[in-house]
Amino acid sequence: MITFLDKILSVIVAVVMAVSTFSFDPLWNRVERTDTDDYIGLKTAYEDYFLIGAAVSAQSLFDNEEMILKNFNSITCENAMKVYAIQPSEGNWQFGEADAIANFCRANGIKMRGHTLVWAEAYETCPWMLYDGENYASPELFYARLKTHITTIIERYDDVVYCWDVVNEPMNYDRSAVYKDYLIYRLYGGEYVKKTFEFAAEALDNIGSDAKLFLNETKVVNNTVKMNYTYDLIKNFLEQGIRVDGVGMQGHFDFYSPNESARRLDKYIKRFASLGIDVEITEMDITVYDDMIPGAKYETLPRWRETLQRERYRMFFKVLRDNADVITNVTFWGVNDAVSYRGISKDRQDWPLLFDKDSNPKSNYYAVTDFYFEKSVK
Repeated sequence: MITFLDKILSVIVAVVMAVSTFSFDPLWNRVERTDTDDYIGLKTAYEDYFLIGAAVSAQSLFDNEEMILKNFNSITCENAMKVYAIQPSEGNWQFGEADAIANFCRANGIKMRGHTLVWAEAYETCPWMLYDGENYASPELFYARLKTHITTIIERYDDVVYCWDVVNEPMNYDRSAVYKDYLIYRLYGGEYVKKTFEFAAEALDNIGSDAKLFLNETKVVNNTVKMNYTYDLIKNFLEQGIRVDGVGMQGHFDFYSPNESARRLDKYIKRFASLGIDVEITEMDITVYDDMIPGAKYETLPRWRETLQRERYRMFFKVLRDNADVITNVTFWGVNDAVSYRGISKDRQDWPLLFDKDSNPKSNYYAVTDFYFEKSVK
């Protein structure tokens, strides 16, 4: 249902976009394509820029095999390498789904991002590593378990994984503390982040691997406090000689947050790159919902929201192409709208990706690939 507030917002956004300093043709003069012969595949359009990836489950991978092979040259396990999936209890290794995805990558020459060796939030629901019977595990026991976990996973998938999200989302959103207040932090402090990177680097060195190590963080474009925490942590680690090869800026962009502008994305990419590390967009999507209309659930996507979302995709990817000298991968969080967590986690239909529920390219897809054809005719 389209609310009155939605109608008002559509008018306001149309005016703002019309007077924007971004250089794109007037919206009313453009015919957006959703069914043309220009569907060449994302990886072809971006072959001179960076890898293009998707986060998958084994189910979404094999349900969309042809589409994935056409569009993506990088794959991330959406959940299959997280602790609750791959080692839900000590020594109870469940490699099945991660192996299936890795074997698909091996068979098809696709690079793989390892996601993720440590995610503090996962230990809230799968806390075995933090306990010794009814008591909390000593630092010695915890770090011994953590090292075994990291080493086992790295050694198993090293032949296909080119980089690892070593630690996922450790930083806080406000000035109350540097790290998020999860149990792992309350027990072992920020030292757990440092130790995880050290264990991962040691595991790679022991097998002579050239895979890279990333810190993966969310909402750094939106939140200056978190951006500064993330930047300072990496800078501090590098100064200590702790290996960090790259940063993953997740994405998960809001619908029209003033903080998440193309200019700010460009600024923060360059700031991270100044540390001499790779930059990747690791969990790219843009929701069509916002906090202005709480509880909204659309049965069909309002046209003005589709238009604004499309233009945000167009502007963001122009920034990414302009920074291709430091960006090595852009990964979408999901294959298509049907399996996107943005809708599933909120129990509502969302349209955050470039492909519809049947994996057909949407206007968003053409917005980020038009440059390829414009370049070819110049």
